[in-house]
Amino acid sequence: MLFQLPTGFRIHAFGPVKYVVPERHFGLAFVDLDLDAQLHLEEFTQKALGYARRSSRVPHRTHLTIRSLGDAGSHDEESADTVLVSRNGGLLVCSATYKEGENIYLWSPERKCGACARVVFQQVWATGRLVEVGFEFLADEDFWKIDFANENN
Repeated sequence: MLFQLPTGFRIHAFGPVKYVVPERHFGLAFVDLDLDAQLHLEEFTQKALGYARRSSRVPHRTHLTIRSLGDAGSHDEESADTVLVSRNGGLLVCSATYKEGENIYLWSPERKCGACARVVFQQVWATGRLVEVGFEFLADEDFWKIDFANENN
């Protein structure tokens, strides 16, 4: 893929497609992106988002079960798949909607462990059939068991 940032910096990147929202957008996992391109991309995304992320995100696909945590306890389980993960949270896709600020419980059937998180972002795609949900963990824990060794945090 060859693209140009609005800053004028051109990036030539390789990598597999990780997810597709038909006729909308797709997500790529860049492989072997050179350091200069990484720095320009990070600088641009920080300006575009208006804040710096606490930790970098990496493509990682795994199956989770989401449970809403309401005032009356837990209810309604939903199947989901992660798209991107970070030390502090992640982005997943599912078919249920959640409110920003809502507390959820994420369960990994594969690893037989779970963690509480808060919804920080939601976007509904494809006429309500696909929902992207961004979340952050409520506690500082190593939920993913991934070596985020390239991070400073």
